[in-house]
Amino acid sequence: MRASYPCVSVIITTHNRMPEVVLRAVNSVLKQTYCNIEIIVVDDSKPDYPLRHDVESSVKKASGKIIYIKHETSKDTYFCVIVDEYQDCVVEQHRIFLEVNKTVPVYILGDPLQSIFGWAGKPVSWNNIGFERVFVETAPHRWERGNAELGQYLTTVRDILMPSLEGKIVRLSTIPNGSFIKRIFPAVARGAGLYSEMNHYQSALYLTKWPQAQCSFSRQTGGIFQNDEPQNLNDLYNYAQYLDTDNGYTRTETIYSFIEECATQVNAELGSYKKHIKEENFDFGKIKKHPEFGKRILKLYQNHGYEEMLSVLEWVKANSTF
Repeated sequence: MRASYPCVSVIITTHNRMPEVVLRAVNSVLKQTYCNIEIIVVDDSKPDYPLRHDVESSVKKASGKIIYIKHETSKDTYFCVIVDEYQDCVVEQHRIFLEVNKTVPVYILGDPLQSIFGWAGKPVSWNNIGFERVFVETAPHRWERGNAELGQYLTTVRDILMPSLEGKIVRLSTIPNGSFIKRIFPAVARGAGLYSEMNHYQSALYLTKWPQAQCSFSRQTGGIFQNDEPQNLNDLYNYAQYLDTDNGYTRTETIYSFIEECATQVNAELGSYKKHIKEENFDFGKIKKHPEFGKRILKLYQNHGYEEMLSVLEWVKANSTF
Protein backbone atom coordinates (compact mmCIF):
# COMPACT_ATOMS: atom_id res chain seq x y z
CA MET A 1 0.00 0.00 0.00
CA ARG A 2 1.37 3.40 -0.99
CA ALA A 3 2.36 5.70 1.89
CA SER A 4 0.42 8.94 2.30
CA TYR A 5 2.53 12.11 2.20
CA PRO A 6 0.98 15.32 3.59
CA CYS A 7 1.07 18.34 1.33
CA VAL A 8 3.78 20.89 2.20
CA SER A 9 3.20 24.46 1.07
CA VAL A 10 6.33 26.46 0.19
CA ILE A 11 5.71 30.21 0.02
CA ILE A 12 8.24 32.32 -1.87
CA THR A 13 7.93 36.07 -1.48
CA THR A 14 9.48 38.55 -3.89
CA HIS A 15 9.63 42.30 -4.27
CA ASN A 16 11.14 44.02 -7.31
CA ARG A 17 13.54 41.11 -7.93
CA MET A 18 15.01 39.98 -11.22
CA PRO A 19 13.13 37.05 -12.87
CA GLU A 20 16.19 34.76 -12.74
CA VAL A 21 16.52 35.29 -8.97
CA VAL A 22 12.92 34.22 -8.38
CA LEU A 23 13.27 31.32 -10.78
CA ARG A 24 16.36 30.10 -8.95
CA ALA A 25 14.34 29.85 -5.74
CA VAL A 26 11.49 28.06 -7.52
CA ASN A 27 13.80 25.49 -9.17
CA SER A 28 15.47 24.82 -5.81
CA VAL A 29 12.10 23.71 -4.42
CA LEU A 30 11.21 21.68 -7.53
CA LYS A 31 14.42 19.67 -7.16
CA GLN A 32 13.50 18.44 -3.69
CA THR A 33 12.91 14.69 -3.33
CA TYR A 34 9.69 15.16 -1.34
CA CYS A 35 6.89 14.65 -3.83
CA ASN A 36 3.79 16.35 -2.39
CA ILE A 37 4.78 20.03 -2.58
CA GLU A 38 2.67 23.10 -3.29
CA ILE A 39 4.59 26.22 -4.42
CA ILE A 40 3.08 29.66 -3.90
CA VAL A 41 4.89 32.74 -5.21
CA VAL A 42 3.70 36.02 -3.67
CA ASP A 43 4.86 38.99 -5.74
CA ASP A 44 4.74 42.22 -3.74
CA SER A 45 6.47 44.26 -6.44
CA LYS A 46 5.33 47.77 -7.21
CA PRO A 47 2.76 47.99 -10.04
CA ASP A 48 5.17 50.07 -12.12
CA TYR A 49 8.03 47.59 -11.74
CA PRO A 50 9.00 46.94 -15.42
CA LEU A 51 9.99 43.27 -14.92
CA ARG A 52 6.92 42.20 -12.98
CA HIS A 53 5.31 40.54 -16.02
CA ASP A 54 8.57 38.71 -16.79
CA VAL A 55 8.66 37.33 -13.24
CA GLU A 56 5.12 36.01 -13.59
CA SER A 57 5.83 34.48 -17.00
CA SER A 58 9.04 32.75 -15.83
CA VAL A 59 7.37 31.27 -12.77
CA LYS A 60 4.41 29.85 -14.71
CA LYS A 61 6.69 28.33 -17.37
CA ALA A 62 8.68 26.52 -14.66
CA SER A 63 5.63 24.55 -13.60
CA GLY A 64 1.95 24.83 -14.34
CA LYS A 65 1.16 23.83 -10.75
CA ILE A 66 2.75 26.95 -9.22
CA ILE A 67 0.30 29.42 -7.71
CA TYR A 68 1.30 33.00 -8.56
CA ILE A 69 -0.23 35.83 -6.52
CA LYS A 70 0.13 39.53 -7.21
CA HIS A 71 0.13 40.99 -3.75
CA GLU A 72 -0.22 44.69 -2.99
CA THR A 73 -2.01 44.52 0.36
CA SER A 74 0.83 46.02 2.42
CA LYS A 75 1.10 49.03 0.19
CA ASP A 76 -2.64 49.63 0.07
CA THR A 77 -3.23 48.99 3.77
CA TYR A 78 -0.36 50.79 5.48
CA PHE A 79 0.65 54.39 4.94
CA CYS A 80 3.94 53.88 6.76
CA VAL A 81 5.71 51.90 9.49
CA ILE A 82 7.13 53.71 12.53
CA VAL A 83 9.75 51.97 14.67
CA ASP A 84 10.67 53.50 18.02
CA GLU A 85 13.78 52.90 20.20
CA TYR A 86 15.79 52.04 17.10
CA GLN A 87 19.07 52.44 18.98
CA ASP A 88 18.42 48.97 20.41
CA CYS A 89 17.88 47.40 16.99
CA VAL A 90 20.36 44.67 16.00
CA VAL A 91 21.71 44.09 12.50
CA GLU A 92 19.33 41.20 11.72
CA GLN A 93 16.28 43.29 12.64
CA HIS A 94 17.65 46.23 10.68
CA ARG A 95 17.79 44.15 7.51
CA ILE A 96 14.11 43.32 7.89
CA PHE A 97 13.13 46.99 8.14
CA LEU A 98 15.27 47.85 5.11
CA GLU A 99 13.30 45.26 3.12
CA VAL A 100 9.97 46.59 4.41
CA ASN A 101 11.05 50.09 3.40
CA LYS A 102 11.13 48.98 -0.23
CA THR A 103 7.35 48.56 -0.13
CA VAL A 104 6.10 50.75 2.71
CA PRO A 105 7.94 53.85 3.98
CA VAL A 106 9.67 53.14 7.28
CA TYR A 107 10.37 55.91 9.77
CA ILE A 108 12.67 55.17 12.69
CA LEU A 109 12.99 57.01 15.98
CA GLY A 110 15.91 56.63 18.31
CA ASP A 111 18.76 58.13 20.23
CA PRO A 112 22.15 56.43 19.87
CA LEU A 113 23.24 57.76 23.28
CA GLN A 114 20.43 55.79 24.92
CA SER A 115 21.54 52.41 23.60
CA ILE A 116 21.15 49.40 25.89
CA PHE A 117 24.33 47.37 25.77
CA GLY A 118 24.52 43.62 26.02
CA TRP A 119 21.90 42.57 23.46
CA ALA A 120 22.36 39.11 21.94
CA GLY A 121 23.40 40.50 18.58
CA LYS A 122 25.43 43.23 16.94
CA PRO A 123 23.72 46.63 17.27
CA VAL A 124 23.04 48.60 14.12
CA SER A 125 25.59 51.24 13.17
CA TRP A 126 24.19 54.77 13.07
CA ASN A 127 26.97 55.82 10.70
CA ASN A 128 25.45 53.67 7.96
CA ILE A 129 21.80 53.47 8.92
CA GLY A 130 20.32 53.23 5.44
CA PHE A 131 17.55 55.73 6.18
CA GLU A 132 17.46 59.44 5.60
CA ARG A 133 18.36 61.17 8.86
CA VAL A 134 16.29 64.10 10.05
CA PHE A 135 17.54 66.03 13.07
CA VAL A 136 14.74 67.30 15.29
CA GLU A 137 15.42 70.30 17.47
CA THR A 138 14.57 69.42 21.05
CA ALA A 139 14.71 71.17 24.41
CA PRO A 140 15.19 69.74 27.93
CA HIS A 141 11.59 70.43 28.97
CA ARG A 142 11.81 68.44 32.21
CA TRP A 143 14.42 70.90 33.51
CA GLU A 144 12.63 74.14 32.63
CA ARG A 145 10.88 74.56 35.97
CA GLY A 146 13.48 72.96 38.21
CA ASN A 147 16.85 74.01 36.80
CA ALA A 148 16.83 75.28 33.21
CA GLU A 149 20.53 76.14 33.33
CA LEU A 150 21.42 72.60 34.31
CA GLY A 151 19.24 71.27 31.47
CA GLN A 152 21.11 73.42 28.98
CA TYR A 153 24.43 72.18 30.36
CA LEU A 154 23.33 68.55 29.91
CA THR A 155 22.37 69.34 26.30
CA THR A 156 25.86 70.72 25.73
CA VAL A 157 27.40 67.60 27.29
CA ARG A 158 25.35 65.48 24.93
CA ASP A 159 26.70 67.34 21.89
CA ILE A 160 30.24 66.84 23.14
CA LEU A 161 29.72 63.09 23.63
CA MET A 162 28.12 62.39 20.23
CA PRO A 163 31.44 62.02 18.28
CA SER A 164 32.43 59.20 20.67
CA LEU A 165 29.90 56.97 18.86
CA GLU A 166 32.17 57.18 15.82
CA GLY A 167 35.20 56.14 17.84
CA LYS A 168 36.54 59.67 18.23
CA ILE A 169 38.19 60.92 21.40
CA VAL A 170 36.15 63.49 23.32
CA ARG A 171 37.18 65.71 26.21
CA LEU A 172 34.60 66.70 28.78
CA SER A 173 35.35 69.07 31.62
CA THR A 174 34.05 67.88 35.00
CA ILE A 175 33.73 71.48 36.22
CA PRO A 176 30.88 73.25 34.40
CA ASN A 177 30.84 77.02 34.17
CA GLY A 178 27.85 78.27 36.11
CA SER A 179 26.23 78.40 39.51
CA PHE A 180 23.78 75.58 38.83
CA ILE A 181 26.27 72.90 39.94
CA LYS A 182 28.31 73.20 43.10
CA ARG A 183 31.19 70.91 43.98
CA ILE A 184 31.44 69.93 47.63
CA PHE A 185 34.79 68.54 48.70
CA PRO A 186 34.92 65.35 50.81
CA ALA A 187 35.96 67.25 53.94
CA VAL A 188 32.73 69.28 53.79
CA ALA A 189 30.59 66.20 53.26
CA ARG A 190 31.21 65.01 56.79
CA GLY A 191 29.85 66.01 60.16
CA ALA A 192 28.48 69.49 60.85
CA GLY A 193 29.72 70.85 57.52
CA LEU A 194 27.27 68.64 55.64
CA TYR A 195 24.32 69.75 57.80
CA SER A 196 25.23 73.39 57.16
CA GLU A 197 25.54 72.86 53.41
CA MET A 198 22.26 70.96 53.07
CA ASN A 199 20.32 73.84 54.66
CA HIS A 200 20.65 75.72 51.35
CA TYR A 201 18.64 73.15 49.39
CA GLN A 202 15.18 71.67 49.45
CA SER A 203 16.46 68.35 48.12
CA ALA A 204 19.78 66.81 47.14
CA LEU A 205 20.86 63.70 45.24
CA TYR A 206 23.99 61.75 46.14
CA LEU A 207 25.40 59.53 43.38
CA THR A 208 28.04 56.83 43.79
CA LYS A 209 29.61 54.27 41.54
CA TRP A 210 28.44 51.30 43.61
CA PRO A 211 25.18 50.77 45.57
CA GLN A 212 27.14 49.72 48.66
CA ALA A 213 28.89 53.10 48.81
CA GLN A 214 25.57 54.90 48.52
CA CYS A 215 24.07 52.81 51.31
CA SER A 216 27.10 53.41 53.55
CA PHE A 217 26.96 57.17 52.97
CA SER A 218 23.25 57.25 53.81
CA ARG A 219 23.86 55.51 57.12
CA GLN A 220 26.71 57.85 58.04
CA THR A 221 24.66 61.00 57.52
CA GLY A 222 22.22 60.27 60.32
CA GLY A 223 19.10 60.35 58.18
CA ILE A 224 19.79 63.39 55.95
CA PHE A 225 20.02 61.05 52.96
CA GLN A 226 17.94 57.93 52.46
CA ASN A 227 18.77 54.98 50.29
CA ASP A 228 15.76 53.01 49.02
CA GLU A 229 16.97 49.55 48.12
CA PRO A 230 14.90 47.32 45.80
CA GLN A 231 14.04 43.92 47.21
CA ASN A 232 14.44 40.90 44.96
CA LEU A 233 12.09 37.93 45.07
CA ASN A 234 14.49 35.79 47.09
CA ASP A 235 14.48 38.33 49.91
CA LEU A 236 10.69 38.52 49.87
CA TYR A 237 10.44 34.74 49.90
CA ASN A 238 12.75 34.47 52.92
CA TYR A 239 10.84 37.13 54.82
CA ALA A 240 7.55 35.44 53.97
CA GLN A 241 8.81 32.16 55.47
CA TYR A 242 9.55 33.83 58.81
CA LEU A 243 6.25 35.74 58.77
CA ASP A 244 4.42 32.45 58.27
CA THR A 245 5.52 31.45 61.78
CA ASP A 246 2.73 32.11 64.28
CA ASN A 247 4.99 33.71 66.86
CA GLY A 248 4.77 37.30 68.07
CA TYR A 249 8.50 37.87 68.56
CA THR A 250 9.51 36.26 65.24
CA ARG A 251 6.97 38.27 63.27
CA THR A 252 7.88 41.52 65.06
CA GLU A 253 11.61 41.10 64.45
CA THR A 254 11.03 40.05 60.82
CA ILE A 255 8.82 43.04 60.06
CA TYR A 256 11.39 45.42 61.51
CA SER A 257 14.24 43.76 59.58
CA PHE A 258 12.26 44.05 56.36
CA ILE A 259 11.55 47.75 56.93
CA GLU A 260 15.21 48.30 57.76
CA GLU A 261 16.28 46.66 54.49
CA CYS A 262 13.87 48.74 52.42
CA ALA A 263 15.05 52.17 53.63
CA THR A 264 18.30 52.96 55.43
CA GLN A 265 16.79 55.97 57.21
CA VAL A 266 14.72 53.63 59.38
CA ASN A 267 17.58 53.04 61.80
CA ALA A 268 18.09 56.77 62.36
CA GLU A 269 14.42 57.19 63.25
CA LEU A 270 13.55 53.88 64.90
CA GLY A 271 16.88 52.61 66.22
CA SER A 272 15.69 52.64 69.86
CA TYR A 273 12.83 50.28 68.99
CA LYS A 274 15.26 47.92 67.26
CA LYS A 275 17.35 47.60 70.45
CA HIS A 276 14.26 46.84 72.55
CA ILE A 277 12.99 44.24 70.04
CA LYS A 278 16.36 42.45 70.00
CA GLU A 279 16.26 42.24 73.79
CA GLU A 280 12.59 41.12 73.70
CA ASN A 281 11.77 44.18 75.77
CA PHE A 282 8.50 45.65 74.52
CA ASP A 283 8.21 48.34 77.18
CA PHE A 284 8.56 51.40 74.92
CA GLY A 285 7.42 53.91 77.58
CA LYS A 286 10.75 55.77 77.67
CA ILE A 287 11.00 56.15 73.86
CA LYS A 288 9.64 59.55 72.88
CA LYS A 289 10.18 59.29 69.12
CA HIS A 290 7.35 57.94 66.94
CA PRO A 291 5.10 56.61 69.75
CA GLU A 292 2.51 55.42 67.20
CA PHE A 293 5.07 53.03 65.75
CA GLY A 294 5.69 51.66 69.25
CA LYS A 295 1.98 51.06 69.80
CA ARG A 296 1.62 49.14 66.54
CA ILE A 297 4.74 47.06 67.17
CA LEU A 298 3.53 46.16 70.64
CA LYS A 299 0.13 45.13 69.27
CA LEU A 300 1.87 42.95 66.67
CA TYR A 301 3.91 41.27 69.40
CA GLN A 302 0.82 40.60 71.51
CA ASN A 303 -1.60 39.46 68.81
CA HIS A 304 0.90 38.47 66.06
CA GLY A 305 -1.83 38.65 63.39
CA TYR A 306 -1.70 39.65 59.73
CA GLU A 307 -3.76 42.78 60.35
CA GLU A 308 -1.19 43.95 62.88
CA MET A 309 1.64 43.34 60.41
CA LEU A 310 -0.15 45.37 57.74
CA SER A 311 -0.80 48.10 60.29
CA VAL A 312 2.96 48.52 60.91
CA LEU A 313 3.80 48.53 57.19
CA GLU A 314 1.03 51.04 56.41
CA TRP A 315 2.34 53.40 59.10
CA VAL A 316 5.85 53.31 57.62
CA LYS A 317 4.49 53.83 54.10
CA ALA A 318 2.41 56.84 55.18
CA ASN A 319 5.22 58.44 57.18
CA SER A 320 6.97 61.08 55.08
CA THR A 321 10.16 60.69 57.15
CA PHE A 322 11.05 57.45 55.38
